[in-house]
Amino acid sequence: MLYENYSERLYKFALMLLKNKEDARDIVQETFLRVWQKREELSEDKSFKSFLFTITYNIIIDQLRKKLNDKKYLEFLERNYKFEGNSVENIADFNILDKQIQGIIDELPQRRKEIFNLSRRKNLSHKEIAENLNITVKTVETQLNLAVKYLKSRLSEGSLPAILFLALFC
Repeated sequence: MLYENYSERLYKFALMLLKNKEDARDIVQETFLRVWQKREELSEDKSFKSFLFTITYNIIIDQLRKKLNDKKYLEFLERNYKFEGNSVENIADFNILDKQIQGIIDELPQRRKEIFNLSRRKNLSHKEIAENLNITVKTVETQLNLAVKYLKSRLSEGSLPAILFLALFC
C-alpha cells in the first residue's frame, strides 16, 4: 500500500534530478528497501512522506557523488540538463554546492557535526543517535535544529541546487 501511494511521486522526483529512467526506478526500489530495513524505527509522530523523500534524496546524492567522477556520466548530465539563466552555469555547480555544504558542515562544532552526519548521511533516527552517543533525544533534536539553521543561513540563496537542498534536506 505504501509503495502504491508513494512510488510514482518518488520516481518523478528521482527522474527530475537524475534524468535517467533506470536510475530513477532503482532509486525508488532502494528507498523502499531501506524503509523496510528501518521499519522498526518508523514513528507515527513523524511524517512518513518526509522520511521517504529524505531517504530518496540521500540515495540520489550518494549516487551522484559516485557518478560525478565518471566522464561519460558528466557528458550525459550536460546533454540532459537544460539550465536557464546565469544561476546555474553547468553541472560543476552541483559539485561546488556539495563542497560548499560539506565545508559548512565542517564548521559546525564537533558534536553537532557528528549528530548531523549520523542523521542526514547515515539516516539514523534521533533515538539511535541518542543511544549511540549517550545523550538525550531532546539534545539530538536541538543540535539538529541548530545545524539546519546554520546551514540555511550560510547557503547562498537563489541557485537551483541550494534551493533543492534547502527544500528537501533541511
